[in-house]
Amino acid sequence: MSAMRSSAPARPQPAARTSARRPTHHRRLLVATVLLTAATVVLSAAAAQVGASPVDAGPARPPAAPTATASGPTSVGPVEEHLPGQLLTEGQAQGSTRLEVDWGNRTPVQGQPVTISGSAPVPSNGASRWVYLEEQAIDSRVWGYLKDTRTDATGRFRLELTLDRVNEPRRFRIRLDKAPGAPSAASPPATFSAVWKPVGPATVSYPGLTLVWPGAEVLVGSKQAVVGTLATRLTRATAALQQQVAGRWSDIASTPVTGAGTFSLDLPTTYLSHGDYRVRITANGTVALETPGQSVVVVPDYTPAGRASSYVFVSPSPVGRWNPCAPISYRVNTAKAPPGVLLDVRTALEQITQATGLRFDYRGPTTVVPFATSDTFDPAVADLVIAWADPAQMRGLFPAGTLGVGGPEFRAGTAVDPAGRPVRQIYQGGVTINTAFNKDLKPGAGEGLTRVAALMHEVGHAVGLMHVTGDEAQLMSPSIGYGLDRWGAGDLAGLELVGSGGGCVTPAA
Repeated sequence: MSAMRSSAPARPQPAARTSARRPTHHRRLLVATVLLTAATVVLSAAAAQVGASPVDAGPARPPAAPTATASGPTSVGPVEEHLPGQLLTEGQAQGSTRLEVDWGNRTPVQGQPVTISGSAPVPSNGASRWVYLEEQAIDSRVWGYLKDTRTDATGRFRLELTLDRVNEPRRFRIRLDKAPGAPSAASPPATFSAVWKPVGPATVSYPGLTLVWPGAEVLVGSKQAVVGTLATRLTRATAALQQQVAGRWSDIASTPVTGAGTFSLDLPTTYLSHGDYRVRITANGTVALETPGQSVVVVPDYTPAGRASSYVFVSPSPVGRWNPCAPISYRVNTAKAPPGVLLDVRTALEQITQATGLRFDYRGPTTVVPFATSDTFDPAVADLVIAWADPAQMRGLFPAGTLGVGGPEFRAGTAVDPAGRPVRQIYQGGVTINTAFNKDLKPGAGEGLTRVAALMHEVGHAVGLMHVTGDEAQLMSPSIGYGLDRWGAGDLAGLELVGSGGGCVTPAA
């Protein structure tokens, strides 16, 4: 299956020019659609069997060496683990007639390259051979092309592998094609799992106070604390951890100081953020100590792809976003949905929460279909509604090839953040997925074109992001590629700005 293409709705245009593209039942409602070309709707037998889309199959097959008689691979499909007459071993002496692989460090630090080296049998004509690094798909167990190199005159080869996600086991193998006097071969698989190596804690001394701060970067979901010791004993002292939000310092944790002058304050890591924090000590109701700000970044457990500048707001000025200081209630219409969608919805919303800090509160089922002909999308039902519907219900928003629609609606008038800056407040959102693709979208997340990826994309629209062009590594790109089920660097930058980092949203006075 090729990548899922979508139409990229532009920034809001004058009504006269967009009436055919925008629903007429909500004048402030902006909807983004994901479209599929007719060719991508049909799953060919070969694509379904191999389990990889053309865009993920890697570059075209390398040309054969001029003196070689064997051509490169014609398929990324499976080959035998142990071919007849070929004993596969690891770490044997150079010059062996067997395929040898030295995998190097199988638990590397995230983002640091690992060198894979080895030796392949030299063909009888002395030509070099193509060496292919393949990865096994998690769900289908099928081997797919990842990268390649060529052997030197002695049969030696080297490849580099970089893992971008922490604690995610991945299986690889080396494959050789048949050459004169040298049979085809595939190595036994090797499992890799990257580890995260943070910058160590930093001890900082202030007048009368010593603090141990976590590293400049901490892993999302990890347990982190700011630990302090006072130089002199204070009566009835309290320590507070404060975060700067929209230019103002706010308490996020507090604890009494012990009689020994020590305390520990938990640092929030439940969602991704770039935060400035400080510690404030009060004693007998007055401020005794106040430290300068310390920057801490909460990072994901993988290396986001693409450019951090690759994001577009639904409402760029003022920025449109939900109030992160109140939970967003949601309901799901499963009447025409495939089995298991509630789990996929929860998974997608967890990914939104981790990227934004927005909280979602499930209120149960509903019969509402956002943007449908019946026009029953009412905020009294829930703040966010997710549904499945067929094209006949959708006011022409599901032309051939449309996967789904998603968008927010804004309150009339202007709201403000804690610093008094204007915000265009989102108070309602909807997502509707086309039932025509119930069988094409795989349940869950991971390999393939998945429901979780589609829901993440559409809910991304509902929380304030438009399509971004020119960077296909972003999930908010108009094309949802095979296996693209996690946020890119631009997605995360945009989601952080429409999330909790901007502080509470309140109506303007």
